[in-house]
Amino acid sequence: MKSIIRRLITKKEATTDAGHRQFLSELHALDDIAALEASTRFLSGYNETDRAAQLALLHIDEANHPRLEKLLDQYARFDKLRPELESRIAEGGYYYQRQIFLSYVQQIELQQLKLPPNNTPPPESSPYQISLMCGRALHAGLCMIKLRYFQQQAVPAAAWHQMFQVYRLAERLGLTSTPLSIYADCPEKSLATMFAQICMLDSINQSGMNRIQIELTWQLLTKLLRNVQVVDHYEEQHHFYFIDLRKDRGARRMRTLEPSPEYRYWSTDDLSMRIELLSHSQSLPQAMGKLGLSEFANNPHLSSLLQQLQFDWSKNGYRRQRRKEERQSTLLGTRVILGLDAICMHLRTRADKLALQNAYLTENAAPLEERLTKHSVRRSTTFSAPEPSLKNLRWTVTDMSPRGYGATLEKDSETSLSPGMIVILLMEDQKDAGIIGIIKNVSVLASGKKHIGVEIISRNARWVALSNMQETNPVLTNGALSESLPEFSSLYLPPEEGLAGEPTLLVPRSRFLPDVSYRIRSLNEKSFQRLETVLEGRHDWLRVGCSSLTQA
Repeated sequence: MKSIIRRLITKKEATTDAGHRQFLSELHALDDIAALEASTRFLSGYNETDRAAQLALLHIDEANHPRLEKLLDQYARFDKLRPELESRIAEGGYYYQRQIFLSYVQQIELQQLKLPPNNTPPPESSPYQISLMCGRALHAGLCMIKLRYFQQQAVPAAAWHQMFQVYRLAERLGLTSTPLSIYADCPEKSLATMFAQICMLDSINQSGMNRIQIELTWQLLTKLLRNVQVVDHYEEQHHFYFIDLRKDRGARRMRTLEPSPEYRYWSTDDLSMRIELLSHSQSLPQAMGKLGLSEFANNPHLSSLLQQLQFDWSKNGYRRQRRKEERQSTLLGTRVILGLDAICMHLRTRADKLALQNAYLTENAAPLEERLTKHSVRRSTTFSAPEPSLKNLRWTVTDMSPRGYGATLEKDSETSLSPGMIVILLMEDQKDAGIIGIIKNVSVLASGKKHIGVEIISRNARWVALSNMQETNPVLTNGALSESLPEFSSLYLPPEEGLAGEPTLLVPRSRFLPDVSYRIRSLNEKSFQRLETVLEGRHDWLRVGCSSLTQA
């Protein structure tokens, strides 16, 4: 095999049409990864810029497309491949697609230089061939970006900018709306639709997804975001995402906007509506079938992914805003507890400790005679309460503002993080304070560490227990009628200046029923309220409006 590869790389006739055809005929003797590696070397030394070079590039790309698709499918569907195989697929596929991408960009740039003043294709190139090269360049850029996302690595510098240049040429020639099939096994779609789908994939780059989730997201995108029109004028009711052709990044949510001729927009109304429909469906397989998505209905990652995509893509509850507070650099260590149940357990334990401490201090403040009458022998007079076994993470806070924190942790942390998760930050310099927040984004820095953005929702949260009054069962105890009320832990978030004007509750999604009367109990108080308004919800929690509770 080594001799075959050596001959393929050192072919003297590689600069001729016959040369690339001879090269293709000998690729069949190689396995898929070796064929991609040989093609990468061949194309990197292929410096011709005439029509024969265009044909060679198109033919080699066409021949390798089935190989690449098979390898990417294998890589995306299985998260535990042999390390050496995983590395070969990731590196071989990436560098091949990078070379294909750069080769197409080179050819497209040459076409731009040859454009006459009326923006018609040059005589030696048909509109179809230019459209085909643009479409395949975008596809190569997509594969290159996905492979980096799969490994949680940054997209190569200028990759987005180069894809934008490809799209600009298609715009100038009026080629963006014409459907075409870029490979024999690909359905027809316009360059505008392909461009918007690829840009939208970057909107989940800070969601901490693994490669199985990323690939499933892409498959859903291609089914749910179709027949897209990319425009240069802004419509507030329909445009929630945009790209800036001057920036080296994909789609971003709309915030405070100053329109620019360099911006491009597209409607995500249908995408948002369908994700909302699927997220709230009582029969997910049936709903998937109605939308033509039956092939994904039994995917074990589907339900949790839809909740994540609802968080990322939903229009409901989204506020167009820009961060007003300046970030302040800092370097603070913090313990972190993830998830509503674990946070409730921590705050319940802390409340129990505080209650025992207060009882002990109150008892010792009484007169001597009163204490003697209540005296009993104790093994120890020191406070002791067991701390539940909770998994604590260690983060380093690197920047902060009145409404949020930015923090880093080592990349090899095995804990899964995603936007929408509830966390509590226990700062080293604030031993008795716990800050409740929502993870807003998760990204990988150039250093390999993960960066997490957290929005603060409360600095004074308290543990409470809720009981559904409809589930009350009368019980006879010592001849008296009492009520046995099943309880579930929740968090009470009081009004706080700069964070919330009204009190709310964080409750477990699986236990809460809206428009029902609840008993709300803390360690020393009870309240009866009818909870009706669900303000927001993600993952395992809901935020519900309530009346104020007195300070414990």
